[in-house]
Order: sequence, then C-alpha cells, then structure tokens
Amino acid sequence: MIVRPYAPPLTVAEYRNLPETGPRYQLIEGDLYMAPAPDRFHQDISRNLEVMLANYLSEHPIGVLYDAPFDVYLTDTDAFQPDLLIVLNENRAILTDAGAEGAPDLVVEVLSPKTRQLDLVTKKRIYARMGVKELWIIDPEPKEITVYRFDQDTTEPVAKLGRQEELCSQTWQSGSGRSFVQARIEYQLDFGDSRSRSLAQRYAEVRENIDRDRRGLPGGASLAAPPLTLPISRRE
Repeated sequence: MIVRPYAPPLTVAEYRNLPETGPRYQLIEGDLYMAPAPDRFHQDISRNLEVMLANYLSEHPIGVLYDAPFDVYLTDTDAFQPDLLIVLNENRAILTDAGAEGAPDLVVEVLSPKTRQLDLVTKKRIYARMGVKELWIIDPEPKEITVYRFDQDTTEPVAKLGRQEELCSQTWQSGSGRSFVQARIEYQLDFGDSRSRSLAQRYAEVRENIDRDRRGLPGGASLAAPPLTLPISRRE
C-alpha cells in the first residue's frame, strides 16, 4: 500500500529519517510502501529456509545471511527489505550499520497477495539492473520457486521448480580473481509438514549462532562449499 500516493517522490536520505519502530516500510522508485505483517504460511516458509541457510553458513562460512526487516539501499530512491539475503565474503564491504549499501549476491522474496506485483515486476527489474546475481521468488499458493540469474538473463527465469524438484545454485567467482567461492546450494521443494517440527525444534539453537555465523571469514577467503538440500515446509 502506497503511504503517500500524491506526494512528491521520497529519497533514501528522507527514508533514513523514518522511525525504526512501527510499521515496516520499503521505498520503491520514490514511493513509500507499508507492508502488512506476513501471514503464517509466509512466515513458515521464510523461517524454515532461514534455518537451513544459517546451518549451511555455520558449517561453510562463505557469506553472511540477513532476514527482514533489513534495509538494502540500491539507488537514491530505492530501499528494499527482502525476506532473506546473502552477501558473500568478498562483497562484505557493502554492509554498513544501516544495512546493505549495494546489491546482495542472493535475494529471496516470498510472495504475499498484497506485495506480489511489486516483487514480480518492479523490485525484480531493479534487482536485475543494480547487480543482484541471483533471485529466488517463492510463490506459496502454486508451491513454486522461480529462479533468476541476472548475469544470464535480466528478464526471464532460468528455472521454475515445483514440488520435489531440485536445482543447484550458480557458483560465484571472487571479483578480485584471487579466490574462488563455490557457493553451490541445492534446494528441494517440500511444502508438506513432514519435516517442519524438526526444523522448528532446531530454530532456537540456530538463532543463537546466527550472529556468530554472520561474522564469517575475512573477504577474499577461499572455500569449497558442498551442496545443501533446503526443504520448504508448511506447518499445520
């Protein structure tokens, strides 16, 4: 929902002056949007995926993981709050006390009825233009993940995955050329409830380790990370 539909566009400088408490906002092409609280299914998906990614990065600290609300500043009129994002170690310079001042390597957006058009059209276009390498859009209703790799195609997805399908994420090479980070992440769609309880039981323990995990390794470290299967489960 646009908060100021008839007002002049806002800038990131003005957005930074908003209070930290209260509703969750995003600045999209100068318009201020207020997002309602995500529904339970959205929260289940985002939490389960965060747990698995956090576990993976704990064992293979190739980057840092953040979840919403977390500001990503992309232009003077765009400040997004993705559901999840990963910044690889060689790009950690974009991280500041305010959030990320630049494009993350991986962004995950879980669609909600009131924000799906923004995620599917406007935000996707800006992610592609501003240098996000990979975008996962999770659509809970058809139980589908759409995968974009913007270095290959800025408009069309490289894959659409349904129930029980798998895909190996792209590998990234350090921009310095001195190190190679093999960020291979295989994920499996499972929207059933078979694993959700075990994930929930592990969630509290994982959250305790996330701050430690986020420190990761110094930029430019060399790692070979094995694949990881990521179930996305719905808890009834």
